[in-house]
Amino acid sequence: MKRLHFVLLFIFNLSFSQNSIHQIFDSKTYEPIPFSAIVVVNNQQVSFFSDEKGVFNINKNKIDSIQILSLGYFNLNIHPRQLTDTIFLTPKITQLNQVIIRQKKPRIKKIKPKKTKLFFNLKPNSQLGILVQNKKKQENTYIRYIYIPIRNKTYSHSLKKTYNSVIKIHLFSNKNNTLGEPLIDKPIMFFCNQDSKKFIGIDVSEEEIIFNKKGFFICIEMLGKIDNYGNLKKDKLVFPAFTFTNKESKDVLITTYFKNCFSRNGQWEVAKDYDAEFLGYTNFIIGLTLETHEN
Repeated sequence: MKRLHFVLLFIFNLSFSQNSIHQIFDSKTYEPIPFSAIVVVNNQQVSFFSDEKGVFNINKNKIDSIQILSLGYFNLNIHPRQLTDTIFLTPKITQLNQVIIRQKKPRIKKIKPKKTKLFFNLKPNSQLGILVQNKKKQENTYIRYIYIPIRNKTYSHSLKKTYNSVIKIHLFSNKNNTLGEPLIDKPIMFFCNQDSKKFIGIDVSEEEIIFNKKGFFICIEMLGKIDNYGNLKKDKLVFPAFTFTNKESKDVLITTYFKNCFSRNGQWEVAKDYDAEFLGYTNFIIGLTLETHEN
């Protein structure tokens, strides 16, 4: 029995020793990049996330290639032999903001969110791209605040009423109805639970983001639920839920896109083609605070 126990322990240690630990960093700031998507290719594709410190472990002897993806960074393809302990991702260039000197007090306008018609739970590992365009012909209009309503509680008796989940949000310019340059330095991480506020608020008053008919993208990455150690759990239904309506706003034009976080070709799907559950309720609900400066 002791001999069998020794053999099993030896096999376990041998298999564990073949795994290597790696950490992902920003090549400019040298800060860890949390929850990056790892796509491993061997006989079949296997996908998973690094943890909140950008750490992951892998058996290099059993893979042909590895790709690392993270919002706001260029994708990185690595051969297993080139895999080092520290991995650096190159950030996409952030759109430079102008230094503007203003004399007059700006005019503030709040675009209130429409009434909620549909609550939709994003599937884990999914990305939501919301193209927000200004219907009004307004010059010198800037975004100060973005308001995203959420439903943070479940009223189902079959689901746990407590949870911890993590969402990654980034802002991009619009380049021919696809993600353009980043408008903020790095993604914003939101940790949500059943006691969180009923909205996600993003203060961009210092970013000088122009709001015109070309518009901008809000990109939301639903990473999923996390455990007490900062690792993602494999749950099919994740809260909070996001809100949609079939009503159009008189102020903004909304186009909603979806894709999987691990999508290697980067193809987005329009919301109406993504899931039959929408039933026409494809306008993502947001609120904005704008400031307009007179010439």
